[in-house]
Amino acid sequence: MTKQQKLLTVSCVIISSISFIYPNTQEAYAGKSHSKTSLLEEQPLGRTSLKASATPSENLQTVLQDLRASSAITFQKGAFPVKKKNGCYLTPYCEGSFTSLSTAFSPEIVLKKVIPGKDGRAPVVDTEDPEYRVHGKIKMTFVNKKGEEYSGGGSGTLISPHHVLTAGHCLFSRKYGWAKRVEFFPGRNKEKNPYGGAVGSMLLSVKGWVENLNEEYDMGVLVLDRPIGYKTGWLGLCSAIEENAMKDIGRRKVHVTGYPGDKGGNEMWTMGHTLKNSTSKKLFYEIDTYGGQSGSGVWTKLSEEIGHHVIGIHTYGDRSTRENSATRITFGKFMKVLGWLKEYQLKELLHPSMFPKEENYGEEAEPSDLESTNEDLYHSDSLEVLKEEVHKFPSDETFRAESPTPEKSQEDLLKIHQGLGQQFRILKSKLYDLVTCCFNKK
Repeated sequence: MTKQQKLLTVSCVIISSISFIYPNTQEAYAGKSHSKTSLLEEQPLGRTSLKASATPSENLQTVLQDLRASSAITFQKGAFPVKKKNGCYLTPYCEGSFTSLSTAFSPEIVLKKVIPGKDGRAPVVDTEDPEYRVHGKIKMTFVNKKGEEYSGGGSGTLISPHHVLTAGHCLFSRKYGWAKRVEFFPGRNKEKNPYGGAVGSMLLSVKGWVENLNEEYDMGVLVLDRPIGYKTGWLGLCSAIEENAMKDIGRRKVHVTGYPGDKGGNEMWTMGHTLKNSTSKKLFYEIDTYGGQSGSGVWTKLSEEIGHHVIGIHTYGDRSTRENSATRITFGKFMKVLGWLKEYQLKELLHPSMFPKEENYGEEAEPSDLESTNEDLYHSDSLEVLKEEVHKFPSDETFRAESPTPEKSQEDLLKIHQGLGQQFRILKSKLYDLVTCCFNKK
């Protein structure tokens, strides 16, 4: 083969390769995906969103499924206490015991890194302990297009008398859509349910998960048909908005408590360790977990005065980086959940004796920059207040923050697409000129 023939062959290979790669580049920017997942294995997509043009406020729009079997279950709008303290926005923590009142999915990993070579989780023997009875087993039932039922198990954490914080994929599956029935059993201990159970009457998630399948918005709230939390208590919700507050949390031990499938799915297990690192919307740690713990609240004790609060929702594991991760409770997500706590309340939900007076929880403590004469401010999905704030946190040995990648608009993506196309045409033209020149010299 002559040099000209060799050059022609190489040029043809290069042009063919570019032609092959370029359509895939188009497809990636168009946000298409062809992932296959099973009901019990909700794999991460490997990208933050199927719709890269979606803004934070769009991703946080409410998407819901009404499962109320009876018109007797009604909701009303009401107040829910919130305050700002030590650089965090907080809802109250409550130990419960109001006795006078009636009332799996993810490829999480047992990393064996915190205790080298050993599973660091421990069984919770006394699930009726105030620290643990707020966590519960979630049982989900999905139905495929043929009408066949599939059951799955997850975990959740009470954040009010009848609101359970959990993962979005425990309520909405990529493969089967919305769950047809969801049950919650707080403090479950093997086959024993010390507080009974409650049925989900409303499933709440956000557009970022249900429509865009963005793992950074994998979050949901299960609204129960009765206030079972009056017996168990509930954890507060925490969003750290100041760098000193987040750095302090980064040094604290955080816990993941839930019902792992490798332990039978009905036994409560827990483990605590410090965070490994964080991004603006995710938390990462080396705490051992397994499928079935999805939806567990990532919780910590902020102080004796403030009590226990949830800072994230356990969702995924990553075998390549050897980390497990959670959806972080950012300011935008905090405000979205707070809106749900106000919007979907059972009759006579809150009463003054529920919270200590010295905690100074109340409507007057809400963020001053969100004050408005509009009484429906916290119930709107389209308001600017739902935009997520981005805070950069300092790094240290135990907590590393990463700068978020800015989301691109549709116009930016179009410009990138046009630029790639132009570069491809120029390169192809130059290669054609080169090949022609070689043949002319021959």
